[in-house]
Formats: sequence, structure tokens, C-alpha cells
Amino acid sequence: MSTKAKACMKCGSPPMATCFECGRPVTPEAGACEYCGAHNEPGSEDALPNLSTPVDVPPRLPRSKETPSRLSSPVESPSVALPPIATLGEKQAGRSGQSKQQEDNRGASPKPVTHSPPKIEELESEFVDFEEARYKAYCPDCESLFYVKGTTLSKRKKVQCPNHDSVNIGGTHELSKLSLMQADNEVIVYSVIKDFFSYNGRISVTTYWKSILVALVPMLIIGVICSFTLPSLSPLLWFAILSPLWVKRLHDHNFSQEWAIIPGVSAVCMVINSWLLPSMIRGESYPLLSIIALLALIGSLIMGVMISCVPGAKRINRFGQAPNKVKVKWL
Repeated sequence: MSTKAKACMKCGSPPMATCFECGRPVTPEAGACEYCGAHNEPGSEDALPNLSTPVDVPPRLPRSKETPSRLSSPVESPSVALPPIATLGEKQAGRSGQSKQQEDNRGASPKPVTHSPPKIEELESEFVDFEEARYKAYCPDCESLFYVKGTTLSKRKKVQCPNHDSVNIGGTHELSKLSLMQADNEVIVYSVIKDFFSYNGRISVTTYWKSILVALVPMLIIGVICSFTLPSLSPLLWFAILSPLWVKRLHDHNFSQEWAIIPGVSAVCMVINSWLLPSMIRGESYPLLSIIALLALIGSLIMGVMISCVPGAKRINRFGQAPNKVKVKWL
């Protein structure tokens, strides 16, 4: 059970409920401070009026005579050798070194663990043309892959899977419905000059204009020669020179070479009109020839815009690999 007593006005410590020297009980109202001996009883010369703060003081049991006094000398402990105490400067230096090392460890990026990849044997690339190129096709009947040559690809509409024993059990597929992939380690090469008169494969718009640049000088020379000998044959000669380029551009749009007959018909109509020009001047008319020449001219203009300006599909069709995956060179 605790007793309320007033704190000392000098040092602020509460008085004890028992005497420190003799252990006699002291009433809280008339008790004296344990440390300074001042009385906090109202009216005493050490008391300060109306400034005391009541606090809870727990009761203390009377100290026995056998209990040693608080002020008695402590028990001497055996001497133990202690390590030397570091000075303040040494402590600060050690702490600064540790903090700096921690900052360096935080700022330093961890070293990446590198694993060397396994060595893969690279196959040497084989350069082929459109006729020698091979394409992988997937047969859905037997779920296997087979190869199709470039010549077979351009001349046939259907192909037979070689993994089937007979045509009766399946294996015949239309090339337009097969998903084709170029054979590994094969690169198709197209030469602007060497393959100029070839009707196989596909060329892009850029390659087409490069070929026109190459054929420009021969066409001018042929035109000058024909103007003095047979001027009416110059359209046919120009068609014969440019027809391989038109066919390869038609292949790029997945059209067959038969569509190149339209500009050929227009060239023939121009030759016939040049031969019939004297009779036309005399008043004779040829309505059927005029209709055919007009239709051929319109078709040639439409085809000319498609051939010279519109790029084809960027995937394999039945005429070969896409031009963007073909290596083009001048010679």
C-alpha cells in the first residue's frame, strides 16, 4: 500500500516513509528528504508554498540491522584484464570506415554470372538460283516434311508427297494450299545482268528499275537502227527485251506468264496499224482491229502501273521465294 507524500522543494525527490539511518517510520506530512534533510512540512523555512507536487510513494519495509547499509563499501571483485578502451577519434575513424565500405558495397553493381553458350556448328550457306532452290512442304496426311524443287514449284499446280506409296491413299496437294519454307543453308541469288533474260523466279520493284537502267542503252540503240530499216518492228523488239522483266514481276504478284500476252497483243496491234496506215489515210476502217488494240492498250497500262510501282506479297508463292529474302547482285 502506497502513501502520498509531497516532493522536496529543494531537490524534487520524495521523502521516505521510514528513516534511512534507524529505520523508524516517518509520517509523510512531517518526513524529511533522504538526500538534503529538508522538511516539506508547510510552515518550515525550507518549504516553498503551493509548489509541491503529490506523488505516489510505495511503502518500504524496515531495514534490519544485519542488512548492510547502502553507503557501505562494495565487495571487491577480482581483477580482470580488460582490453584497452579506444579513444573517441579512433571510434569515429572506425565507424566512418565501416560506413564508407557499406556505401561502396551498396553502390557497386553485382557481377553478372556469364555462362558460355554451347558451340553450334554453323552450316555453310549454299548459293542457288530459283530453279535449283528447294522448299520444305508439310504433308497433313502422313504428318511429314518433303522437299519440292523450284522447277516443280513453277510448272505444276499439284504435287505428290514422296512418303506415300500410292496416289490413291492421299498425298496429292495443291501448291497454293501448302505452307512452304525455304530449305536450310540455301540462299537464292539473282544477278541483274546475268539473269536478265530468265523467266524464272521473282523480282522486286527496285530490281525491276535496275534492270530497266541496264536495258536502256540497248533499247535506244535498237530504236535508232529500226528507225532507218524497219520502224514498224520496234514495238515487237522492245516487247521481246522487256518481256522477261514483266513475267518476273507478274510472278511476284502470283500471276502466271500468260498475262504477259496483253502487252504483246498491244505491240502486235501497233505493228499492224503501222502497216495499214496508208489504207486508213485513204478512208478505210478496221473496227475489230481498233477494238482489240484499244482493249490491249488499256490492259497494258494497268499492268504497267502494277509492274512498275506495286510491290508483291512478302511470302513464298508457287514461283519462288519473296524478293526481300533474295540476294541481288549486278553480275
